[in-house]
Amino acid sequence: MGLPVARLVLLSAAAALLLRGGSAGFSSHSLHIFYTLVLSSSQDKSQYIVVGYVDDQIAARFDPSTRRMLPQVAWLDKLQKEDPHFWDLTSQRVRTTERRFKSDLAILHSYYNSSRESNLPSKQKQPPNLVLSTWGLLKPPARCSSCQKIFKSHMTLGLG
Repeated sequence: MGLPVARLVLLSAAAALLLRGGSAGFSSHSLHIFYTLVLSSSQDKSQYIVVGYVDDQIAARFDPSTRRMLPQVAWLDKLQKEDPHFWDLTSQRVRTTERRFKSDLAILHSYYNSSRESNLPSKQKQPPNLVLSTWGLLKPPARCSSCQKIFKSHMTLGLG
């Protein structure tokens, strides 16, 4: 799948189907993972948020203080017993995505700064400072929405 939490996606969707007693032929479940990176205008602080939902219920989230993905439902806690390295690997993938987002924003800032007219007031030259990526898996049949990245400008969001 090539996305940072592909393994979480597959295991979560399968676990949701099995634990609820459903099968792909008779029930439908969804998994959505939202990645958000917000940088301050000074670029020295950032807020990185990752939340995974199964059937509109929070199933896992990224804890910024421990820098780890944490299960939010009991059936995902069981994965630690079955695969002791699962949450370590998932957390590492999420941290890698954060680095990529920061790199993408740095590139976007350079393009933004080089394309702006030099005669605009400095307040209007604020570069974009938000990356939002969503990913989802719907069953049945297995369909994966493409990764979407949305860049909004500092002024549009009113962040500061």
